[in-house]
Amino acid sequence: KMSRSKGENIRVVVRCRPQTRKESASKIPICASVNEASRAITIQSKASSKTFTFDNTHSPTSSQFDVFKRTALPIVNQVLEGYNCTIFAYGQTGTGKTYTMEGDRDTEDTTNMTLREKLSSKKNSGIISRSINRIFESLQQTSDEYSVKVSHMELYNEELIDLLDSTAELKIFEDHSNPRQKVTV
Repeated sequence: KMSRSKGENIRVVVRCRPQTRKESASKIPICASVNEASRAITIQSKASSKTFTFDNTHSPTSSQFDVFKRTALPIVNQVLEGYNCTIFAYGQTGTGKTYTMEGDRDTEDTTNMTLREKLSSKKNSGIISRSINRIFESLQQTSDEYSVKVSHMELYNEELIDLLDSTAELKIFEDHSNPRQKVTV
């Protein structure tokens, strides 16, 4: 059972993707079952099963909107309250990180759409576009002055890549000058 003490701000959320057509056709057995109500995932093998509890879980039938609403929206709301927040997708290749974060990469023609229309046009939009849309919708409703800074990075094979500026060389280092911020990019 996970406890939340004051100041503990890390949440672990697991989304189990559905089987691909190839996996289904090959009759590969499903080894994980998700209980969203108890936030648990059970991994089953021939010999035994183990259950793990997380802050939140999403079954293979969870929609992109459900994942956003239950996982990212509370974080986006904290951003709107002035907190620095991070959503970090981690997992093996092929586990659904890109789909969860970016959504469908279909060929819909968005040439004549505004940015807002592009971000909200797809039913299967991912966490990134839904979060950006929510932030700017909220900021447009205020007369306050605001500043938005965004980073979109990928860590792959121990290499950090800036997805907004492919020419940038990013380094991760420990920052001993700031006791509140131990690691800096």
